[in-house]
Amino acid sequence: ILSHMQTREERVFDNDVFTRDIAELHRTGFFQDIRAVFAEDEKSVQIRLIVTERPTIRKVAFHGNQVYSDKKLLKYCGFNVGDPISPHTVLVARNR
Repeated sequence: ILSHMQTREERVFDNDVFTRDIAELHRTGFFQDIRAVFAEDEKSVQIRLIVTERPTIRKVAFHGNQVYSDKKLLKYCGFNVGDPISPHTVLVARNR
């Protein structure tokens, strides 16, 4: 998560930067939901991110195919092992 964020503990909090950070986390596709919980006092802002991760692909298998190689089918389906998966992703891959 931190590799996708500019907001850091040692930096002055900037709401615009934080908003861009959250948008970047959404763009990764790895999270279904991201919520931020703020706690502020006169010296600091504490932020807790509560995320719901999407499942990731561990294995891709093609059953019943006898015409094309699995490598070729994997290229056309549009995802790889380690990618986040969603019902939409599966639908798009099936249609391809």
